[in-house]
Amino acid sequence: MYARSSAGRIAHRLERGASLIEGMIAILIFSIGILGLMALYGASIKNATDAQYRSEAAYLVNGAIAKMRLHDAGTVTADFASPGGAQYLQWLADMAAANAALPGMGANPPTIIFLGRQATVTVFWQARSDGGVRRHRVDTQLDQ
Repeated sequence: MYARSSAGRIAHRLERGASLIEGMIAILIFSIGILGLMALYGASIKNATDAQYRSEAAYLVNGAIAKMRLHDAGTVTADFASPGGAQYLQWLADMAAANAALPGMGANPPTIIFLGRQATVTVFWQARSDGGVRRHRVDTQLDQ
């Protein structure tokens, strides 16, 4: 048998915990990567929800504008003006019946404002995870 030198024994003793440290560092790097992926997943869910709300708001506004364009030109401003126009109230009722209301819409009802033949339709919502009120506004000219 070969006898180990004292330098070899010292080197072996120093290497004894190296694989444990390497394993702990690998676990740390893996954990940081998983936490980063979880944060990315959360951000993508929030962005997808925001996009869905914006899409629903655009759909609701475009529906109101389409009804205004089909309505009698002489009474459209009185019938669709918020908050008391008959067609405006019907539009709100249709949204409620179709369960198409955006979150926070009850506290921030949509508005339709006329300036001559120009209509401004604004829909508000407040996401559950968001502190601020968001809006989608469309200005349209009702002349044919």
